[in-house]
Amino acid sequence: MELILKRNDVVLIDTAPLIYYWEENPRYFKQVSSFLDNIYNVNAQIVVSLVSYIEILTYPIKKGDNKLVLCIR
Repeated sequence: MELILKRNDVVLIDTAPLIYYWEENPRYFKQVSSFLDNIYNVNAQIVVSLVSYIEILTYPIKKGDNKLVLCIR
C-alpha cells in the first residue's frame, strides 16, 4: 500500500521515523528518506506532537549538539 500525498496535505509523524532519519538507521533510512522527499516534493506539511518534539530535542540537547537543536527548532 502506498500513501499518495497531494499539495497541502498534512502528515503527522511520530518520533521514531525522524530519529531513524537523523541517525541514518541502516534498516529504515532509505524508506523514511523517500517518504520525507515525497512530502517535500508535493509541498505537504509535517506536524509532530509536543511529546515527539520534546523526545527529538532531548538527546541533542544532552550532547550539546546545538547545530542539530537549531535544525529541529
